[in-house]
Amino acid sequence: MEDQGNKSTILIVDDMVSSILVLDEVLKDAYHTFFATDGQSALNSLSELRPDMILLDIQMPDMDGLEVCKRLKSDPKLARIPVIFMTALSEDQMETAGLELGAVDYITKPFNPAVIQLRVKNQLLLKQYQDHLEDLVQQRTARLQETTAKLQKAMETVAASDRAKTRFLMIISHELRSPLNGIVGYSDLLTTMLEEGDSLEYAQGILTAGHRMTAIVNDVFEFVRLETGMVQLVRQPYAIRDMIAKAVKAIRKQYRDKELAFSSEVAEDIPEMVEGDFGYTRQLLTRILDNAFKFTAAGSVHLTVTLSQDSPQGQRLLFSVRDSGEGVTQERQDEIFGHFTYGNNDLMTQHRGGMGMGLAICRQIVALMRGQIWLASSSAAGSAFCFAVPCQEGERPESSGAVAPSSELPASYTGTAPPPNRLQQLRHALVNNNLAAIRQLSSLLPQLPDSCRSTEGRQLKKAVFSLNYKDATQIVDRIIATYPHI
Repeated sequence: MEDQGNKSTILIVDDMVSSILVLDEVLKDAYHTFFATDGQSALNSLSELRPDMILLDIQMPDMDGLEVCKRLKSDPKLARIPVIFMTALSEDQMETAGLELGAVDYITKPFNPAVIQLRVKNQLLLKQYQDHLEDLVQQRTARLQETTAKLQKAMETVAASDRAKTRFLMIISHELRSPLNGIVGYSDLLTTMLEEGDSLEYAQGILTAGHRMTAIVNDVFEFVRLETGMVQLVRQPYAIRDMIAKAVKAIRKQYRDKELAFSSEVAEDIPEMVEGDFGYTRQLLTRILDNAFKFTAAGSVHLTVTLSQDSPQGQRLLFSVRDSGEGVTQERQDEIFGHFTYGNNDLMTQHRGGMGMGLAICRQIVALMRGQIWLASSSAAGSAFCFAVPCQEGERPESSGAVAPSSELPASYTGTAPPPNRLQQLRHALVNNNLAAIRQLSSLLPQLPDSCRSTEGRQLKKAVFSLNYKDATQIVDRIIATYPHI
């Protein structure tokens, strides 16, 4: 029997008072009972009364039980109240219709008190479990929404922090470049003015340190640009073998003090001209070669370039650089392409220069080019760094204003050089927001005759490129377009 202080409420709806009295006698000890003798009165009473169950007669005048049930289930506030139909034995079809409308059970007339008590009790227990489950769902939904809101706020905080960090790095990288250009420019001038001795050594030491610092700043700047999606690829035809030869030449010159054996093999089926992003392909190759030479104390470095046809995206250039260095342990291979990471050391213990960002930049570039990069390494056999980038066969450009990239251009070049003859025809015009850069160029200009010879012209061009190639060439292109008579 129910606790008298916590009785469930039952609404009995029947047009026959005798049936109501029978049901009241059966249920009154365990439940609070209320009555209505027609469907409309029952619906009206529900504006104030919220019963735990409704016992509803099917056959009633004016509005039968089926219509009452239909209206109940159409109201979201009343739809969860369980309905038990009361029917005569001959009303099988109506029983089916009632169950289809959402009734949970039915009892037949004449009434069996024991059956009534059991069916009412079971349905009320089921409703209690359903209500409890619904409460749990609502509580957990509320907690989930609260947690989601906190996570969203945390993500927004992290995103804002990342934006601030990126902006900070961009500003720092940009602001460091101007004084570094001055340090490199002045120390470079000093090396040409000083005689052999300690002073020249000191100037060369400053110049070397300045170049290293500039490389670090450039790496940070490039990393931020790639990380924030500020980079767009530039597709153009270029001579692949020429690009490889000049990248190798630059790296071998940089590490000329290391007595490493170097060999290379370029597949014969690679076309003479390919179309792709020249600047970033060369930067990838240069960085991978630099990594191999830097971390190989003795032994050899071997470069292989092949053409792969097995990619769903079409042809790909496959570069593989194998060295006989110390290798990378299996535990470190998964994180080798992360930023501030070295092969078997971290940033705080390495002594080879740089910030451990080279391979992270390679990973970003390869992702931008929709390629792949991977490592095969063991402590016994060194490392093999490989990357594959999409390519198409290209056509050699016509001999117009545009020229193919040459060995004088830096590895990060992605633009089109102005015609050398136009550059040589320019009178002395210096455009730079850095005083040291102006003075460095000014020291070169008096050495040039009015009709610039090719050697001096290339020297001037190199000086412009070494300061800021992209900005300088854009300015020169604009000047030539505006003043074609120059």
